[in-house]
Amino acid sequence: MAKVIPNEVVQSIREQVDILDIVGEYVDLQKRGKNYFGKCPFHDERTPSFSVEADQQFFKCFSCGRGGNVFSFMMDIEGCSFQEAVALVAQKGHASVDFDFESTTNRQRRRWSADEENLIAIHEAAKDFYHYLLTVTQYGQEAMAYLKGRGFSRETIDRYQIGLAPKDGQLSYQHLRTKEFSDEALIASGIFIRSDYDQEIRDRFAGRLIFPLRGPEGETLAFSGRILPDDSGETSKQAKYLNSPETALFQKSRFLFNLDLARPEIRRVKEVILFEGFMDVIKASEAGIKNGLASMGTSLTSAHIQVIRRQTKEVLLAYDGDKPGIEAAYRALDHFAEEASDVKVQVCVFPDQMDPDEYIEHYGSEQFGHFIVNQRLSIMHFYRYYYRMHYDLATDSGKLQYIEAIIQRIARLDTAVEQELYLKELSQETQLAVDSLKEQLLQVHRDLPQQGASRPDNSPLREGADTSWQSLSRQPAQEAYSPLEINEMHLFNRLLKQEDAWVMLKVKYPDFQFQSVKMQTLFTLLEAYRQDQGENYSPQAFYNRLLDQADQALLVDIYCLDTPEEVTDMEIEDLVFNITTKTDLKSQLAALKDEMEQAKLTNDQARIGDLNLRRIQILRQMKR
Repeated sequence: MAKVIPNEVVQSIREQVDILDIVGEYVDLQKRGKNYFGKCPFHDERTPSFSVEADQQFFKCFSCGRGGNVFSFMMDIEGCSFQEAVALVAQKGHASVDFDFESTTNRQRRRWSADEENLIAIHEAAKDFYHYLLTVTQYGQEAMAYLKGRGFSRETIDRYQIGLAPKDGQLSYQHLRTKEFSDEALIASGIFIRSDYDQEIRDRFAGRLIFPLRGPEGETLAFSGRILPDDSGETSKQAKYLNSPETALFQKSRFLFNLDLARPEIRRVKEVILFEGFMDVIKASEAGIKNGLASMGTSLTSAHIQVIRRQTKEVLLAYDGDKPGIEAAYRALDHFAEEASDVKVQVCVFPDQMDPDEYIEHYGSEQFGHFIVNQRLSIMHFYRYYYRMHYDLATDSGKLQYIEAIIQRIARLDTAVEQELYLKELSQETQLAVDSLKEQLLQVHRDLPQQGASRPDNSPLREGADTSWQSLSRQPAQEAYSPLEINEMHLFNRLLKQEDAWVMLKVKYPDFQFQSVKMQTLFTLLEAYRQDQGENYSPQAFYNRLLDQADQALLVDIYCLDTPEEVTDMEIEDLVFNITTKTDLKSQLAALKDEMEQAKLTNDQARIGDLNLRRIQILRQMKR
């Protein structure tokens, strides 16, 4: 079980590490006034809107809304848990603490057994040998030319540590034997096989291009080998791709290619693009799409989905455009619905039965990027595409089968609005009345079994979830604040930062209360915290004490409001008036409006005159 990091350790790291040093590794910060600004690392922007407040150690993006302290920044930028973020901040900030971080996280680096560590060492040694043969030796020049002809840059070859296994299957065996690995361990690695003919041990990937298959932390667990074309351009009759067999390190049903490299980009864009094969991932990365993953084949498992779900709640399926790829996408959608219904899934269908690699080769990287962004199908639109492939809409029987299949899918949508939208689209497509389709939908609803018992539990309290405040995301909700809330936030900003404002409020308005529940809750917490801390109070310490994610996000928004350095009695009086009296006067005006409508309906001129007089008095009070 993961060991919790004590609060005093977290506090010590926070005090030793400057958020500017950590954020500065990811963002080019420039000082403007008392704060530092740069382009937000969490979304694309031309004008810098990302700010770091050095005094209180907060960051805030005024465009996308993300904000928090140094730990929440690390969680967002690296896609890690709170405890991993603490460890990373301590490491990057060179904090001196007496604590062992090795066993603190849920997604910690796996503790391998001694035998497994030995197998990893074999794979790492083999990877280095293959990569050296490809990139440095004369033997690898032909393969390098082939890769460059396929559009692989040297940067990509190095990034993915692509290599070449020698045709002589004993060369790599002899090389690794010099590293003092035993025959038993080399065979257990899956890289080598013993010949039934002469009992010699040979490399199973001999003569193939080698693509290392790395684990989530970057350790090499297996290989995939691709056959090279011969001098005539023809490939041999051997299988094009050959993967390592399942070993103690490598289980195909749990493995996702590129997770180690893609995780930061996935966290930044909040989406996984799921490809059918690892070659598509590499070519997509070459084209600028860095958040791609792939299972080793078209079969998506429950284990794959849970790994993806821990990274993000948005997935784009970008499988091959041929029939097997379309069928794989169809199965994947059902699998996501069963295993992770809270994940939003979209689909890209490549034209002319192309796979992503072929599309890039044909149309280029820029067009590929546009296609990925702009040619997505929602789940329902993919189902329409899929069923149109399977049913002949030119025949009555085919059209009826199509309508029944689509309505079955509509019936499983969560909201009535979604169902209404897609029923109208189906009506337009089939030229059938919406009312008739609604009747059919009602019948399907009656026939469907109760789904509540089988629906996946997507609540935060699902088994194994970390419900501590430290594990929560620090991204504030994006919401439009009302005029009342803006006034409340400005007053709270003063109370956070200015001791004079706090004294003024308590002396002049001892019974003051905020109108909105969330602000009054935050105010109550602040009041209790100030009483508890006395002179040791600080906004940053108050933020760290808050247990609720929404309270933390709101506090960052409040703190980052642009207000003058000095506070005046008039400013506090105006804010209190706007929050209390003016809010009440607005409510009175709304009630007067309703009364006025009633008086006009009965043509009660005396009543209308009286109401107008009251309205004028209220407006004068509001102007004060």
